[in-house]
Amino acid sequence: MKSRTRRLALAVAALAAAASLAGCSAGADAGGSSSSSTTLTFWSWNDMGPATAAWNKANPDLQVRFEKLASQQDYFSKVSAAVKSGKNAPDVVQVDYTNLPSNIVAGLLQDISAHTADVKTRFSAANWNQVEVGAGVYGIPQDTAPLVLYYRADVFEQNGLAVPETWADYEKAAAVIKTQQPDSYISSFASNGAAWFAALCQQNGAQWYTVNKTSWSVEIDDPRCTAVADYWQGMLDKQYVKGDQNWQPAWFKRFADGTYVTWIGPAWGTAALKTNAPDLSGKWAVAQLPTWKAAENTSAFWGGSALSVTTSSTKVAEAVKFITWINTSSEAQKLLNDELGIFPSAENGSSLAAFTAPDSYFSGQKLGPVFAEASSGTASSWTWGPTETDTEGVLNDGFASVINGTTTLNDVLSEAQKQTVAAMKQKGLEVE
Repeated sequence: MKSRTRRLALAVAALAAAASLAGCSAGADAGGSSSSSTTLTFWSWNDMGPATAAWNKANPDLQVRFEKLASQQDYFSKVSAAVKSGKNAPDVVQVDYTNLPSNIVAGLLQDISAHTADVKTRFSAANWNQVEVGAGVYGIPQDTAPLVLYYRADVFEQNGLAVPETWADYEKAAAVIKTQQPDSYISSFASNGAAWFAALCQQNGAQWYTVNKTSWSVEIDDPRCTAVADYWQGMLDKQYVKGDQNWQPAWFKRFADGTYVTWIGPAWGTAALKTNAPDLSGKWAVAQLPTWKAAENTSAFWGGSALSVTTSSTKVAEAVKFITWINTSSEAQKLLNDELGIFPSAENGSSLAAFTAPDSYFSGQKLGPVFAEASSGTASSWTWGPTETDTEGVLNDGFASVINGTTTLNDVLSEAQKQTVAAMKQKGLEVE
């Protein structure tokens, strides 16, 4: 099997070939104006103002003007417009790993490999591979997002349930909870959960996209993914899980009132639970994701992002110096964790007090070892497709219909397969 780096390199080549055929409002300013000789502009959809302010205080000769864009929804269109026009373009941008290859092909990101030889050693190979494409490096990893199982330790204890080690165990626990607490569900199934579902397919060894030179293979409905679909269809049919929509007030309320007793969520999910269900402090705990076979160590990434240098920047060395500091220094990592609840990609990130000290909200657990173990079990060969936004839209529309009872998850996968292939061919890509 090709390495993830090789797959991404080929994917970028394929996208570039297709492109050749086809012919803002800003938020808070963390640094303010400066009379220094060098000033960088930094755009993000997350609030990294406190960490940027700490840099500015310590580095008067290299100031950074932070601008938080209003939302992630139109973030990349604004970045693209600014970089291509050259007007008020940012030097540094946040890019999620899903969108990194397409941003490279669009000509928005610089190869910074000439400045990162000493930086690479601060990350595990799996995390560094998130930003390494062929011989190029297109960012410094910021956070990693392995999936884990958040669960109500008190509910499991009350019902005599052990932490599920396999998906079969998880279904058995769901049956007990539904019998003992009819108004509760072991979890939700989200109508906007395409990225979450992709991670579960990844955990089962699926590979939605592969590339042979400039030819693509698409396998969204392959047997490893249909097995995942069969499992969750059964959980929905038996009413062990409830159809819902992630990130909405009603969804958060159902965690707070005990409707949902587990969440298959990312490492950055700690802040979401603490903020939206504060009264349940001491009742939640964290475990490894259930696996398909006993005694496996398999997880998957749901999210995560890097900081990259745009092609419009003429201050590459300075920009790399800043993004290296904000993504590797203990001071910045603490500020980012305090503000955003992220699990840093850099290897020293798990040594932050937030992860090494007992966390009272999560039953006194030390979260660092849990997240580090989950991260070590993530697949490193996953490749995102060139029309991923469209694919996720098809999946999310289909999931809503599944929840309404008008279709099945396997039918949704078949439709996503068909529409993805059609969309890629429309872009001029060769699809096997």
